[in-house]
Amino acid sequence: MSEEIDLQAASPARPRPRSQGSSSSLWTLFLTCAFIVSRIGYYWLGVRFDASPLGEYLQYVDPGLLQHSLLQSVFYLHGQPPLFNLFLGIVLKLFPTSYPAAFAAIYLGIGVALLLSIHMLLVRTGVPGWLSAFIVLAFSVNPVTILHENWLFYTYPVTLLVSLSALFLQRYAEQERRLDLTILFALLTVLALTWSAFHLVYVAATAILMVVSMRSRARQIAAFGAVSLLVIASVYAKNLLLFGTFGCGAIYPKINLALMTTKRLPNAKKLVRRGAISRTSLVPVYWTTVANHRVPLDDPTGIDVLDQVVKAGGRPNWHHIAYLKVADRYFADALWTLREHPETYVESVRLNISTYFKPASDTFGSLPGNPTLLKRSVAVFNRVVPGRVAQTGVGWHLIVALPLAMLCGILLLSRRGRGWLGVQDDALSPRRVTIAFCLATLAYMFLVTVLISAADQYRYRAMVTPCYLLLVGQIVTLLLRALGARSPATARGGA
Repeated sequence: MSEEIDLQAASPARPRPRSQGSSSSLWTLFLTCAFIVSRIGYYWLGVRFDASPLGEYLQYVDPGLLQHSLLQSVFYLHGQPPLFNLFLGIVLKLFPTSYPAAFAAIYLGIGVALLLSIHMLLVRTGVPGWLSAFIVLAFSVNPVTILHENWLFYTYPVTLLVSLSALFLQRYAEQERRLDLTILFALLTVLALTWSAFHLVYVAATAILMVVSMRSRARQIAAFGAVSLLVIASVYAKNLLLFGTFGCGAIYPKINLALMTTKRLPNAKKLVRRGAISRTSLVPVYWTTVANHRVPLDDPTGIDVLDQVVKAGGRPNWHHIAYLKVADRYFADALWTLREHPETYVESVRLNISTYFKPASDTFGSLPGNPTLLKRSVAVFNRVVPGRVAQTGVGWHLIVALPLAMLCGILLLSRRGRGWLGVQDDALSPRRVTIAFCLATLAYMFLVTVLISAADQYRYRAMVTPCYLLLVGQIVTLLLRALGARSPATARGGA
């Protein structure tokens, strides 16, 4: 007697058995204890939180302005969405001398929340508790995760926001509670206003996906989604009124396109002499001040974040208002190159696809501190999990596993695919809605990072890791249950 695999209860209203909740609590306790022990171990090895990016990275406002002109600086911030710099400024104001310890504590909290949210997401979508605990534990304690957890950048918080978004989408699809829907769109709003890659378009597409998937709740979803879109659009509109750019961080896509096209030209100097492209394209993009780009500087605006050429630490201030002109020049040159030499863009996209499948540890390179301290353990991890053979090559396991996970998710969304996989799930289950959200997120992020980003594709992929883990959990669960159904003991029991 053959049995079909059922990864999700047919009725979302069916209550979970008490034993299942008890088992989930035990695995949650186990994961929390494992997290604490692993962090103590890494601390004993010498891992410490790296707060040095605060005064170094182009994305951040000068720490002095964050402390003393926070609201003004965040309001006039054209190069970045406002929330992460707002977060940095609040911590600096609350802990002006002990901010490294404060950031370290906050990121540890993010690590716990990320661990538990992914575990709950996997369990609620049909992955056995023990398997979910194994997958999440492997993700949480590996050295690459530790590097991100001890690095003052938005990568780790964004990863948590993605995980929580998927979790509360699943909760809403299953329980139909307005509170879950409110939290979901609040998370998506924060996500869009923390990292510019999650654009207004992404939030709108998510709302549309939910409306199509849950038509009986379309009006409620549309209402809550409209509030989220209105908040994001208001920030975009503010930038349009002040700077003439609709969005947050509009300079980056323009400069990235130049890096993917004009910066690949072998004869750029000759083209400048001919007047085909501007002299701006000969200037190195990073670590040069706005004065190096030879753009006319208008009269001071009276807003420090827009007038400051160099930050207190000596790094260029990319929030200077003249960078809007710099980006426009790069963009004009990029469009010329795209018309005359489209092969430069095609080659960049090809390289970007390859970079997407490199281990996420490449974000850190051979920097001193934690990356150097964990260099050997990271190398071992990259060989075993991502499957890196060469020292700087792609992860061959990633090349196989990530598309396979996507394919499994696509099959689970189609009636015929579920039949091939032996899954009985005719109704539009919460699990399938969540899988659809994760697939859409992965596809969106892949296209954004490959088509309009000049570097760091592996870091962008790391931020959507919870979506990949969800799909991996579905694959392994299917395989285990298929093997269980074919075992002699199962066959005798079903006879």
